[in-house]
Amino acid sequence: MDFTLQAILIILAVTFVCFVLLITKKQKLAYKFTLMWLMFSFAILIIALFPQIIMAISKWIHIETPVNALFLMILGAMILIIFFITIGYSKHNEKLTRLIQANAILENRIRQLEKSRRQDNDNN
Repeated sequence: MDFTLQAILIILAVTFVCFVLLITKKQKLAYKFTLMWLMFSFAILIIALFPQIIMAISKWIHIETPVNALFLMILGAMILIIFFITIGYSKHNEKLTRLIQANAILENRIRQLEKSRRQDNDNN
């Protein structure tokens, strides 16, 4: 792996770890996502510090240059992260739909009770 790429990866990984920790400290990122992004950053950092890992992986998957293997791994990791975030989004969207429906039912029930109470007061 080229030294320039190695240095860039190390700087970006350390910077990203600091950024994730800062955002988490400000409570803008949930802890479960913090762990995921920190693991991703540390994986990049380990690969940057020990380039023989990516060289072995590139030979194993028959990719000629280790840089291409690195980009393929990062792309695969990003696709997985997006997929899991999409799953979480779908679950939250489903919960939101159920909450909206439950809220509408309760609002309707409140209107019916208020109408019933007004009618009882008018009759008395």
